Amino acid sequence: MSKDRNNMNLFVTGGTGFIGSHLTERLRQVPGTGQVRCLVRKDERWLRGQTVDKVQGDLFSEKVIRNALEGMDAVFHCAAIVSARHESTFTKVNVEGAKKIVQWAQEAGVKKMIILSSLAAAGPGFGQPLTEENKPGPITMYGRSKWRMEQEVAALSNGTMDMIILRPPAVYGPREDQIFTLFKMMKARVMPMAGNGEYPMLSLMHVSDLVQGMMQALQNEEPSNPGVRTYFLSGPSDVSWNMVKRSAETVFGKRILGLKISSGTVLALGSVSETAGKLFGFHPVFNREKSREMIQEWRCSAEKARKELGFSPKMELDEGIRDTIQWYRNHGWL
Repeated sequence: MSKDRNNMNLFVTGGTGFIGSHLTERLRQVPGTGQVRCLVRKDERWLRGQTVDKVQGDLFSEKVIRNALEGMDAVFHCAAIVSARHESTFTKVNVEGAKKIVQWAQEAGVKKMIILSSLAAAGPGFGQPLTEENKPGPITMYGRSKWRMEQEVAALSNGTMDMIILRPPAVYGPREDQIFTLFKMMKARVMPMAGNGEYPMLSLMHVSDLVQGMMQALQNEEPSNPGVRTYFLSGPSDVSWNMVKRSAETVFGKRILGLKISSGTVLALGSVSETAGKLFGFHPVFNREKSREMIQEWRCSAEKARKELGFSPKMELDEGIRDTIQWYRNHGWL
C-alpha cells in the first residue's frame, strides 16, 4: 500500500455491533489515522457519540456504499447475522452481502480488505485444534454461510486487493449479548454445561484480542502478488467450562452450581426450545442448531497468525471474565 499506514482512510461495516464498535474505537485511538467511515443502519447503538463518519445504509445500498468507498485505503467487513430461522437469510446477508462489498471495494480501488469469518465456518474438531489446513466441515446454517462466503469472496480475487479472512472462535467481552445469557445464569449461581466440565474444551477469546488481531492484519505487509489469506485467531490458551465457572466464582464472590448435562439431554432441550418458539412466534437463541454446537469441541490453532501477522493474544481468562462482568455491572446488565 503506497500510502503511509498511519494516514489510511478506513471503511467499516458492522461498526454498530459488538465487535465492530470495539474495532472502531481502537481505530480512532491510533495516532494519525485518517478518516474512519462506518456503514450504519438507523440505530447507531455503540457508535453513538463517536467521532466517525457515519454513512446510513445496509449491505445492499449500492449507491451509498460506492460513494463511501471512494478514497478508502482499506475495508473491515464485520457485518453479519448470527441467528436466523432460515438458511436463505444467512445466505443473503453473510454471503451475498460480503460479495457485494468486495466487488464494490475492488472497483473503488481499495487495496486491502479484512473480512471477519468464524471458527464455525471450519466446523468442530475432534481431539486436536483445527488449523488452516483442515478441510472445513460446518454443521450449522451460520457456519455454512461463513464457509460459503469465504469461497465466494476468494473466487472474486483478481490480484489487485490483499484479502485477509479471519476466523475467531467464540468471542466475549463488554457489549456482547449472546454469551451474556450464560453470565446472567452464573450470577444466579447456576451454570449448565454440556459434557463433564473438562471436556469438550474450547477456544475462547476476549474482544480486545480479536481487535488487536484485526489491527495486525491491517498493518501486515501485503504480498507481492495480492490474493486471499486465511487465519484462525484465538485466546492465549484453550479453556474448559470448569475454568470459566471458577473464574466467574472469583469475580462474583460466590459458588456456582455446575449442571453437567449429557449430550442427548442437550439435544432434546434444543428441540423443545425451538418447538416452543414456533408455537409462540419467536426464534429462541437456544435451538436445535445451538444444541448441536454445544456438544462439540471447538478449538483452533492461531499459530499461523502468530508467525505471519505477529498475533499475540494477551487477555487471560481470569482477567477477561473480570473485565466483562465489571462492564455488565457498570451498565446495569447484571
